[in-house]
Amino acid sequence: MKISIILLLLISSLYLSADQLDDIYNQIIDKYSKIYSFEATLSQENYWSEIDRTKSTTGRIYYNTDSLYISYDPPDEQELFVQGNTVIMHDKKSGQAIFMDKGEFLIRPLDIIKSYWNESEKQLLPVQDDFIMLLIKRADEEIIISLKSGLITSLLITDKENNSVKYQFLDEKINPEFPKSIFIPAFPKNTNIIDNRINGG
Repeated sequence: MKISIILLLLISSLYLSADQLDDIYNQIIDKYSKIYSFEATLSQENYWSEIDRTKSTTGRIYYNTDSLYISYDPPDEQELFVQGNTVIMHDKKSGQAIFMDKGEFLIRPLDIIKSYWNESEKQLLPVQDDFIMLLIKRADEEIIISLKSGLITSLLITDKENNSVKYQFLDEKINPEFPKSIFIPAFPKNTNIIDNRINGG
């Protein structure tokens, strides 16, 4: 009898967890479906396990429904543009801009969340303060997401080689107005342009 009760408790807790995950997912989808533009301070930390090296950068991120722009602070002074089917990396210090095909690069968190959610194992982690913590596992990587009121405040992505990148978003602005020109590169005259797109411009 005791074993039966324990099994029932375990089963009910699994259903509760699944319901909680569904509620969290629906809350995230509802939140981000109403976001048409976004601006925030971005804190990024990359770790390379093979050389045991960590690099931290800060900057500002902007995106709308189809474009994205990240401007990294000194000493990095790099820019990332995503527009149409093109990704552009601009390094101000080296005076070089590289054009690449966008491929499967996703911009909107809504699209990213949907793609990861449908192909992964999900687990609720212990709550920290008023944040919700989620662990999402796929065959090649795992992601820890920190959420507050349905909004992503941080992402920690770790691959199977234990390399990782962590993004934190601070001072978020939801649906701000900014000029579309913010997504259009304005390179100095002597910038070296490298076009690695399959079909060029």
